[in-house]
Amino acid sequence: MKFEQIVWTRGAGWKILVSEKSLQPQLVFVFGSNEALRDSAAPDYFKARFPGAHLFGGTSAYEINQNGFAENSVVATAAEFDNPELQFAKAPLTQASSEEAARVLAAQFSGRENISHIIVLCDGLHINGARFAGELGRQLPGIAVTGGMTASADVAESTVELLDGELLERHAIAVAFGKNVKTGYGSGGGWDAFGVYRKITRSEENCVYEIDGEPALALYRKYLGGQPDRLEYSVQYFPLLLKETAESGGRVRSVIRIDESKNALIFAADMPEGWHVRLMKYNPGRLAEGAAGAAGKGVAGINMNRNFLALLVSCVGRQVVMKKRIEDEIDAAVRVLGGNQIMFGFYSRGEICPLERAGGPVYHNQTMTITTLSDE
Repeated sequence: MKFEQIVWTRGAGWKILVSEKSLQPQLVFVFGSNEALRDSAAPDYFKARFPGAHLFGGTSAYEINQNGFAENSVVATAAEFDNPELQFAKAPLTQASSEEAARVLAAQFSGRENISHIIVLCDGLHINGARFAGELGRQLPGIAVTGGMTASADVAESTVELLDGELLERHAIAVAFGKNVKTGYGSGGGWDAFGVYRKITRSEENCVYEIDGEPALALYRKYLGGQPDRLEYSVQYFPLLLKETAESGGRVRSVIRIDESKNALIFAADMPEGWHVRLMKYNPGRLAEGAAGAAGKGVAGINMNRNFLALLVSCVGRQVVMKKRIEDEIDAAVRVLGGNQIMFGFYSRGEICPLERAGGPVYHNQTMTITTLSDE
């Protein structure tokens, strides 16, 4: 595998961070803020620089490049594989058609027995991530799917997905790799769970009204000690661990807003009645450990002695709570990934990764998800 990484910033323009001679990439991953993607004219630049390569990426709240964390930039990573056997798909999104979008996306892939991995990116504002990921798993059994939701630093701002030279609004896009590409993946949170498991006793889609028969908002006030005018901010530091049963695998769910009039907590994805939740709290060192754990799982499927790509997708909520310590989680991942990787990625509105090897895709919040790619 050969690769090149180029970053764009307003002051410096395009700058090469890593480069190998005689590169003929089949695929260029491109992530950047909405403003930077427009101002850099990234699609035109890479169509001219690598005329035979496919472009794949989208809007990022913040970027990750080989040097670490970046803001309002574009990071582009071009990769030349031996024989990747790439397939691409796209599907339009509406809030009511998350499952249908997954079906449309999956139907475009042929020869599924020869697919080793799929990376998917979605508009983070106009999709139910949990339903989308769940339906992808039903449509693509036995195929590992990872990725995330495109996001802006302004969480209310719309995003775009980039496929070849086209900037798409309200879309999901995906790239599939053939069996000649080896892959690894893993997701880690690092949040400290505390207290007992509780049951969601009244909810509707992503709105939770009662936990253990008590108003959900009152529970947060009781255990988090947030003042009414600060609770909206405080909940960022206290997501929930969601499990179908107390013994099953869990996924992190983050509160995106509160509804005072209904005593309700509004989450980023569905919170089914009867499922179990446990309170979690922020610990900066443990979040870095979570990223290291994701990296450890990610390298399990590849040969670390050869060049490989490492796609890091971290939740924008982690940046909100870690602030200037956000580099800690990237550094922790790099120490595990080693020196033969080229790192790139983005901060998202949600991450997609199986809970375990050979499992179906699951939607997460507040995690670091890492996908590795290398030649066979």
